[in-house]
Amino acid sequence: MQQTLEESSRFVDSMNKVKESAEKGLSVVDHSNKVFTNIYETTREVAAQIQKISSLSEELMVSAERVKAPYGTNV
Repeated sequence: MQQTLEESSRFVDSMNKVKESAEKGLSVVDHSNKVFTNIYETTREVAAQIQKISSLSEELMVSAERVKAPYGTNV
């Protein structure tokens, strides 16, 4: 009877350790998910800024061409 109680106690201790490890693992996965979500959102924001820069550069090139053209040609 005593041996069975000791074995049961060790088993419960082992299961508690497994549970703690699983909870730590889930915490790491949750943190990683948040990090990757932030990276994704930041990448999207950077891409949008690059697109804006590209559009502004194109507008600048058009304006530069107009300045180069003879007076009155591109009004």
